[in-house]
Amino acid sequence: MINYFEKWNKKKIQLSYISNKFCSNDIVCKQMLELISNKSTNIKLDTDIKNNYYVFLTDTIYLSNKEITRNSYQRICVIAHECIHSIQNKIIQVVNFALSNVELIAFVISLICITCGFNTYIVFYSYLILNIFSAIPRLILEIDATIRSINLSSKYMKYKIDENELSIILKTYKLQILLLLPFFIISLLIGRGFRLSVVYIFMLNNM
Repeated sequence: MINYFEKWNKKKIQLSYISNKFCSNDIVCKQMLELISNKSTNIKLDTDIKNNYYVFLTDTIYLSNKEITRNSYQRICVIAHECIHSIQNKIIQVVNFALSNVELIAFVISLICITCGFNTYIVFYSYLILNIFSAIPRLILEIDATIRSINLSSKYMKYKIDENELSIILKTYKLQILLLLPFFIISLLIGRGFRLSVVYIFMLNNM
């Protein structure tokens, strides 16, 4: 176990060394957007956020300017992920935004309806169906961006580092996505699962 951690720490140093050959996050992002022929998306550096994210309503990629984010060996793949979001199907993004907000409103309405004595089964199963369907567009967008981020990362790094370094960092990205994608999907569903559990508990208490 100790040997494993020692090897991983050495590899992290190597990966960080490769990653530090690239420009700052905002320049990397700008160059990636040029690669995918996107000239409209805005880029904003923000020292108050911990993670990078894309807001489709303002067509803006927000990049964390914290030191831990600037120096992370994962930053190229993470920025690629947000760049992919910027060119995804806008209809799916609108549907995701609408359903996510409707689901939150439906959660509150469901609790009120159950408390007021409405048919608890109808309320619960109606919310259950909406809860499930509202998660589908989000999952499509996130899984698509996660998978395509590898290809964009590869295109971006191809002519900036040598083949051996490219192979090392891409293998790490692919392995981490393979291992962490299930947990990433679960993390996306935690909020919805929690709200569904609350409605279910309300239903049991009011039967």
